[in-house]
Amino acid sequence: MTVLPKTNFVFLRWAVVAMDALCIWFSIVSVQNAISGSLVAGLVGFVNWLTIGVGLYRLMQWGRWLALAVLWLIVFFTLSPFGEMSTFAMINGEAPPLPIWEELAKYIAPYGVGTVFFIEVLYAYRGEFKFSRDGQAAGDRASSPPTPPRSWILWIIAVIAVPTLIVFLSIRDMRLSGGCIKWDPGSTSTFRIIPTLIAIILGSLLFLRAAPANASRRHLIVRVAIYVTINLLFYSGIKNYLWYTNHC
Repeated sequence: MTVLPKTNFVFLRWAVVAMDALCIWFSIVSVQNAISGSLVAGLVGFVNWLTIGVGLYRLMQWGRWLALAVLWLIVFFTLSPFGEMSTFAMINGEAPPLPIWEELAKYIAPYGVGTVFFIEVLYAYRGEFKFSRDGQAAGDRASSPPTPPRSWILWIIAVIAVPTLIVFLSIRDMRLSGGCIKWDPGSTSTFRIIPTLIAIILGSLLFLRAAPANASRRHLIVRVAIYVTINLLFYSGIKNYLWYTNHC
């Protein structure tokens, strides 16, 4: 008798184990917050993470839905200019903002890349999640086949290398434009943004190439729309972060 999630797909099994380990960790952090004084927030967090962990371990659809909702929120508040990289968050943070590469390595990349990876896995293996324990056994034969990316290498390049290039181009753009004081007000950022747009387009092509082999046209359109939107939000957040950390 195994204590691991009951699925025939080893990749999904260990991905769920990793997500459950994170749920346990955040549950412990929530208990610590409740003890330290944030009683309501701590208890709500504990119940939330514990519920998601149980749902994922049992491969329940409701657990998958809850996990996806939380993961999309993490993506939005990590990679957008309204969350971790917002001026409000930096001003009201517990510590001054770090240099951009250090911030990227310590906070943005682990949360951003990790959540996007788990989102991809939960969508690819959605057929393994059932609505009830009775349907778990009865529906095994009728489960839809998994649809993971056809190339995880291209996926990694599109999700990690391209955003890193966006950060590099943003730093270069600020230096070329003269920092906070523009040496050439007549030269707008319209042309300087072109390399970043090219990087996003290249990443979109790689992300499409990494899509499941049997993906429908609608799936591909939604996929590239989400990729472009997230990267544009990320670019806007990076510009905001650089603007603030350079004391503009």
